[in-house]
Amino acid sequence: MTNLPNTTQLRGLGLPALKGSKGYFVPKKQYDSAWSDLLMALFTAPNSRPLKRSLGSRLRDLLFAPVNDIDGQVIQYVVKETVERNCPHLTVHGTNLKPDEKGIYIEVIFSLTSDTAQPVRRSTLIPKSYISG
Repeated sequence: MTNLPNTTQLRGLGLPALKGSKGYFVPKKQYDSAWSDLLMALFTAPNSRPLKRSLGSRLRDLLFAPVNDIDGQVIQYVVKETVERNCPHLTVHGTNLKPDEKGIYIEVIFSLTSDTAQPVRRSTLIPKSYISG
């Protein structure tokens, strides 16, 4: 069995490209690359990528549709379904929605499928201006 931390699998450029202290094109670690993969899959509209029509989720539709209250169970279902379809290298252990004066934080607790003993928490902010209501 391959020792995953010593391989180049799941390493590389994280997308979206964000400028850090060392510039844009700094290699990312395994969990950083995995988080980038998940964000790309979650916030891409289904059928919008010509060469990969299966990439994407309905999360964007949920956030941008006129709603009064965003249901956490629906968000959790969308995240898990997106991971199963687009990110088989991840295992989702849970999701949380944290409302804030700035917007809504979507927190995902996940691990690499090859290393479920080390789940990590990552969150991303959806600004209020992006959410219809």
